[in-house]
Amino acid sequence: MSTVETSERLQAAARCVDEGRLDEAARLLAQIFAEEPDHRQALWTMALACDRAGAHQRALAYYDRLLALGESNRDLWLNRGNTLCYLGQFQAALGSIDEAVALDPAMAGLHLNRGNILLNLDRLDDALQSYDRALALLPNYPDAHAYRGQVLAKLGRLHAAVEAYETALEAARPGIQIYAFRELCFLVLRLCDWDRVERCRALMLQGDNLENTEPLVALAYDLGPEADLRASQASAAYYRPARVLTPNPVRQRERIRLAYLSADFHLHATTELIVDLIESHDRARFELHAVTLEHGPTSSTQPARKGPPLADARLLQAFEHVHDVSGLSDAEAADLIAGLDIDIAIDLKGYTSNCRPAILAARPAPLQVNFLGYPGTLGASHIDYIIGDPVVLPFDDQPFYTEHIVQLACCYQPNDRKRLKSAAGTRTDLGLPETGFVYCCFNNCYKISRTVFGIWMGILRAVDGSVLWLLSDEPAVQANLRAEAAALGVDPARLVFAATTWLEAHIGRMARADLFLDTLPYGAHTTASEALWAGLPVLTRRGGTFAGRVAASLLTAMKLPELTTETAWDYADQAIRIGADPARAKALRAKVEKARKAGGPFDADLHRRNLEAAYKMMVDLALRGDPPRPFKVAI
Repeated sequence: MSTVETSERLQAAARCVDEGRLDEAARLLAQIFAEEPDHRQALWTMALACDRAGAHQRALAYYDRLLALGESNRDLWLNRGNTLCYLGQFQAALGSIDEAVALDPAMAGLHLNRGNILLNLDRLDDALQSYDRALALLPNYPDAHAYRGQVLAKLGRLHAAVEAYETALEAARPGIQIYAFRELCFLVLRLCDWDRVERCRALMLQGDNLENTEPLVALAYDLGPEADLRASQASAAYYRPARVLTPNPVRQRERIRLAYLSADFHLHATTELIVDLIESHDRARFELHAVTLEHGPTSSTQPARKGPPLADARLLQAFEHVHDVSGLSDAEAADLIAGLDIDIAIDLKGYTSNCRPAILAARPAPLQVNFLGYPGTLGASHIDYIIGDPVVLPFDDQPFYTEHIVQLACCYQPNDRKRLKSAAGTRTDLGLPETGFVYCCFNNCYKISRTVFGIWMGILRAVDGSVLWLLSDEPAVQANLRAEAAALGVDPARLVFAATTWLEAHIGRMARADLFLDTLPYGAHTTASEALWAGLPVLTRRGGTFAGRVAASLLTAMKLPELTTETAWDYADQAIRIGADPARAKALRAKVEKARKAGGPFDADLHRRNLEAAYKMMVDLALRGDPPRPFKVAI
């Protein structure tokens, strides 16, 4: 092959890589390798083609071959580092990027990449230094401002993080603007910075910003069910897979095959709720598979403790089969699920941390279900059903759901009959006053709205000596809430903040409160059932969406309708009446404890039978050749 022919093939292969015609690029390059196996430009182009195709291990081999031939330049080390990041080998990637930085220390993008790698290694202070170095070289670098904001948030420097995101938002680069907007919208909620929350809410409703909003964050902004649907549909479109599978149809067989997908099979609320269900599933009728998407901290990684095993230690033991796909690509994970010939794949994540929606978007199972992890629609045509109940998901909501609504005849939320709670400390031990009524809300602070907080302050003003017990480890959040309390005429000392702790201690300490005050538009979910399990009455106001109705569903199942209110006035009035009447508060607590022991939402066997009936109905419809449709379980 002449030099001219080689040059022409190289140029053609490079064009193919740019245009995404990777098989054609590989064919052209193979012709060069047949005569010159060590042709450096061909090796470089082949490495790029492999990276574009997602074949990162092969790309790495080509980069390493170039290094072995004596090549050493900035772009080679940079690309090799990026490829190692794709493979999850961040420590090795750091070494490659450091080589690139040594060759070109004045390139701001290299310091940005280095910061991103250090962020993945959880070396936050070092990552911050790299971002600062990038900004010293390029002060208006929007990517550096945005990722610097992420590090600052992780370091607890929340106000500085807000400023970093706002600076990034001023940039002209659309991609980073979207990222910064998403992060800012959640961070100001988390900070209870309600002036900025109102500004973010106004921005969400402009142009196509709603489509760029995280669906879970949209739920907390009270945008309404139609807006929630739009945000979810945009995310579903974003997670569209490279290819869609054709799964085996549902078949008549002795046991229905269920695959539960989650990144939360560890110390997490989902595990706390679902463990009893998995343990008690009817093994004669159902074959259970766990698909583990990511790993998190388990009880074995925590300080030593005595007592029965926690939920995470029980859960994976309860599944017949456990498939760890944390190291697989989305496409590989979908192939694995399809190969298991699953009848129903159940997504326990939705659009929450460490979610991987592209796996089920590939349609690896003939029936796919949204359950428990996400309190709203996923906006995806490949999810057939969502599990709810008449309170959280009335059929009137069907126009705002792409899934078909399935109503259980009990509360949709499973609960654990073996849920642990430790003995509560004294009020003094917990930082509470010895006397006075203790209102409590242990929801995450991002769920507290300005309206709800204003109602709470009115309640404190009306009930002498009362305090409000909240959950927060973040000084910036505490300072904001105390300042807001003072502005509303309440002594900031009447806000008491609890730190995060072990689950059983967290549940146990709730017994020292007198009344749990729910939030709106996004209410208590697992936290509500924890409070009720501790015997603590929960006062809620029925919301306009699934996210604001979970406590109402739990209370309905416990036959405690007086604790579900319909208006803000009724909510405040009930809270004041209970707080001002010790005898009434004591009687209410006794009623909650009696209802808890009677079962209700804590009747795990009732929930199991309802859910299994729902799964059987889904399969029966499919076996008859009928498409999915909304239905209510009747057992």
